[in-house]
Amino acid sequence: MNICLVRPPSVAGINSVGLHACPPIGPAYLAAILKKNGHTVTAVDAVGETLEQWRVVPDFPEAITQGLSISEIVNRIDSSSEVIGISGMFSNEWPFTKPFIAAIRDRFPEATIVMGGEHGNAVPEYCLNDCPELDYLILGEGEVPIVELLDALQDGTNHKMKH
Repeated sequence: MNICLVRPPSVAGINSVGLHACPPIGPAYLAAILKKNGHTVTAVDAVGETLEQWRVVPDFPEAITQGLSISEIVNRIDSSSEVIGISGMFSNEWPFTKPFIAAIRDRFPEATIVMGGEHGNAVPEYCLNDCPELDYLILGEGEVPIVELLDALQDGTNHKMKH
């Protein structure tokens, strides 16, 4: 399958001080295991591609993002992507991540959208109910479940997966 892994921009308070540009190790692990299992993997690292780009978050004037805008990310996702995996690490980023997922769904209506990371692990039911554009969450360490999900999607047994 063709998979695109996406790391959204980091979100922080406008007056925060810190280093938000850490390497996306989780998506890197997933890319390696997916390639090892025969899948084609592309990636969009919204932070790494534009470290110097900061902007105020619409509707949240006390927040800023570091990285590509939603439209820039969506435009970089490979058009042949069947599955789009999103890193959803921090709960404070959810108000930004949710419309980001909606924009991906709008552009890729047939793709399967999957999210992994700490936020989904903390509140899985909330994420799935709050964001109907999201198809699946990967809970826990993602290397094994993502391969199982893709196998199920490929052979048509995805109805057996927890949604």
